[in-house]
Amino acid sequence: MRGIHPSGIGIDRDRRGSDLTAEERDYLESQSRLAFLNLLDPHLIGFSSFGGREPGRLRWNATLRHQLTSFGYTVDAHFYLGRGDLNGRLTVHSYFNDAGYSPGLELALFERPQRIAGLDAELSARTAVWLQPRGQQFRTADRQAGGLVGVDLALRRWRAIPYVSLTAKTEGWVAGQFALEDDVSVVVGLRFGGSH
Repeated sequence: MRGIHPSGIGIDRDRRGSDLTAEERDYLESQSRLAFLNLLDPHLIGFSSFGGREPGRLRWNATLRHQLTSFGYTVDAHFYLGRGDLNGRLTVHSYFNDAGYSPGLELALFERPQRIAGLDAELSARTAVWLQPRGQQFRTADRQAGGLVGVDLALRRWRAIPYVSLTAKTEGWVAGQFALEDDVSVVVGLRFGGSH
């Protein structure tokens, strides 16, 4: 029990290293070391893609990402591929909790030019499947399957680009999604970029 905050208002949420067990300190230290995987990203040193800039040539890139999750952490390998105006990403998710490893796979296509009702638009889509710890628990060895589908549509006519994004997912942790439970979300907004 954390008790009342020293000010007398709210819960005492502050934690010091001395409040943690040796096992908890070891876990946090391992996470801080894994965070260095995020430096394995060619974008950080100015390489947006490899393979050539000529039209029709295959472009590619790859990165590693470490991120804390609701049940532990994930190490993701992202593979970016592009040719002409077709751009995509394949992500291999490696989810970990205290009891072990769970796999996941995601495929995304980005900003595919479309003509809709006489307007220039871009369509993006993604789908993902995974096994994650049941109930998002840190210590469980039970796994639960899940998935996600999402579609984004943006109109590329003005500097302010209106877009709508629709995402549906089952129970599970997904970076950038607020809900851990089953969820359907719609986001409408504006992005800002160059005129087309």
